[in-house]
This record gives sequence, structure tokens and C-alpha cells, in this order.
Amino acid sequence: MGPILQEFKENRLELFAELFQIYLNVLKSKSIYFDINWKPQQRVTFQGGIGTAEEHQFLINYFNLDAAGWGSPFLLVPEATNVDEHTLGDIANSKESDFYLSNASPLGVPFNNFKKSSAEAQKNRKNC
Repeated sequence: MGPILQEFKENRLELFAELFQIYLNVLKSKSIYFDINWKPQQRVTFQGGIGTAEEHQFLINYFNLDAAGWGSPFLLVPEATNVDEHTLGDIANSKESDFYLSNASPLGVPFNNFKKSSAEAQKNRKNC
């Protein structure tokens, strides 16, 4: 993700200008007019793959991000993931100690694993 985030960092103003022009063209095509001096707020965020608080802070500072999200809370969004009710309850009631930094990524990116997940249980059964 580094090269992609670098592109956003280096071209943030151009991205804003391009998207704002598309937005204005759509409004014009729909005969919707507003104060031309108004400019929407642009936020650049990143989601997932963050393993530590230090990495989170680095991403925010170095890439000038407005926010970054860690993956585990994302599992609570039923429209985005398919997680059974039991696991959702475990995640919702989890503590920091229920997660560990994993090196299991095929991309070599450390990430937090949930100790009580069904995938973790399957892995543990295979290793016994």
C-alpha cells in the first residue's frame, strides 16, 4: 500500500481538483446550483493492515492521512463481512489480549489476528 498512499500524498490537490470538477459537472447536468465559493472537505483515509499503534501514527503523519482504521472493528459491519453471531459477540466483548500480531500475511505485512476466530481454531487444530 505504500506506493499507493505515496501517490495520494503527492497528488492530493490534483485529486481534489479532479473530483471536484466531476462533482460540479454532475450538479450542472442536474441543474443543481450552489455557492461557487463553497468547497467540500476532502478526507484521505486508510483501512486495514495496521499492526501497531506506532505504525498507525506513522501512516497518519508520513502520508498526511486524515484517519486510519484497524481491521478488527471492520468485522462488526454485517454489510461488509460474513461473521457468525458467536464470533461477533466475541469480537464485541474482546480485550486487547484477545489479539496478537501475526506474520501470517502472504504479502509480509504484519496484522492483528483474533485469537477466538474460527480460522484461528482451525489452525490450532491442524497444529496439534
